[in-house]
Amino acid sequence: MGLFIAVPMMNAFDNWQAPVIVWAILPLVTCLLWLPLISLRSHVKPVTGAKVTLWRNQTAWAVTLYMGLQSFFFYSVVTWLPKILIENGLDPLQAGTATALINIVSIPFNLFIPIIAARMKSQQSLVVVVFLVSFSGLMGLWLAPAKAPMLWASLMGMGAGGSLSLALSFFYFANTGWCPSHCFIGNGSEHRVFIGVYRPYGNGLGA
Repeated sequence: MGLFIAVPMMNAFDNWQAPVIVWAILPLVTCLLWLPLISLRSHVKPVTGAKVTLWRNQTAWAVTLYMGLQSFFFYSVVTWLPKILIENGLDPLQAGTATALINIVSIPFNLFIPIIAARMKSQQSLVVVVFLVSFSGLMGLWLAPAKAPMLWASLMGMGAGGSLSLALSFFYFANTGWCPSHCFIGNGSEHRVFIGVYRPYGNGLGA
């Protein structure tokens, strides 16, 4: 939504600082809403169990790499797409609309891809389909950016939404002990170690 209304706000106030100020104020308002929760205390039981490691587990690292690459794909696209489209003849409003379309189109895929993944014995084919959709959007943007920018943005939005929800689904599978295609995690301790590897390194790669 921010990408979609940034240019109209800039034109309405006749300066680019106005939308920036709005986006700076909104997080402060959100923090005020969260302040009452500071007093809440959670009681977490200490974790006990045998020492485990997943540092040599190929599947755990594969999922971690997948998490990082999908983050890298999304943030690279939303960062550079407006500039690419403007340099190829689109005005800022069209470029912002195309970029906002990535987020809008991704919503249904964020919702339904995990449901589909949970019903499959193996998610490998789903990963391939999501990759092909994302790759189609990137190739279209590379070869003919000004021909069908909304189509390329929609394809990349489908891929971004599908890849993110798949990555988070793998996180859920590890956290609950539900094995998607084959049990690369075997007990509660290994679930926690997997999450410890998966989250920081995957997100770190995306950053």
